Amino acid sequence: MKWLNYLANLFKSKTKAVCPFCGADEVHYEICILLEERADGYMDIWCDACHERDSQSIRSFDDSIPRVA
Repeated sequence: MKWLNYLANLFKSKTKAVCPFCGADEVHYEICILLEERADGYMDIWCDACHERDSQSIRSFDDSIPRVA
């Protein structure tokens, strides 16, 4: 649930924040769009400091957010 809240804030503000688990500024993500015409795909997100990670499916991806960070 913590990653879902992080992702909601990321998509709203379009800026990265600190890890919701350990507070480190070591969060990275990668977005892979599998079906370009619908902008459907998945997103991996992880923290290099505490090694918490998650993967989420995404739909109708907003291309104004960088696909890698």
